Amino acid sequence: MLFAYEPVPEFVERLRVGRLFMLAGSAASIAAAVWSQIRQYPLWVTLCVAAPVALVGLATMITTPPSLMPQIFGLFALPAALVGLIGGVTFKRR
Repeated sequence: MLFAYEPVPEFVERLRVGRLFMLAGSAASIAAAVWSQIRQYPLWVTLCVAAPVALVGLATMITTPPSLMPQIFGLFALPAALVGLIGGVTFKRR
């Protein structure tokens, strides 16, 4: 008996587009972290904003396509990014 797997082209294209969106989100997070550092926010705000880059972006680039690792890391990175967002909005300069 021969088991052959042939990927469906539509699903492969959707996967490619989804990974590109994840990498674009990571690039936006890098830009937000750089902007946070330029505006001299506390270091913890910058690290929280950069969490999606470190977790999701790295996992997206390292893993092979049919993997849930970026989504699992996103479960941890999203709350950290929200904490960084709230910390940056409520931060008062002295």
